[in-house]
Amino acid sequence: MSRDNLVGIAFLGVCGVVAAFLIVAIITGERPRLSLNPVVGTALGIAFFGLVLYGMFGGRRNRGSFGQRQWPDPQTGRPRKSLWDRLRGR
Repeated sequence: MSRDNLVGIAFLGVCGVVAAFLIVAIITGERPRLSLNPVVGTALGIAFFGLVLYGMFGGRRNRGSFGQRQWPDPQTGRPRKSLWDRLRGR
């Protein structure tokens, strides 16, 4: 298993737990309630926003800077055309 699949597998596991929780709530006819410690909710919120910020800014080490072209670049070897030329099909 590659490391790239780990996020997808973890997300699938979370979806499975939530689905099981909701199916049990539907079968029993009761309204689902979670009574967690407030520290758990705070920790989950901090982790969520931390991972969002890491995804936006932290993983840029291998992706280059904003202004640099990256491989594979579809523009490599081609002269730059203006937007007007591309719209007209030239």
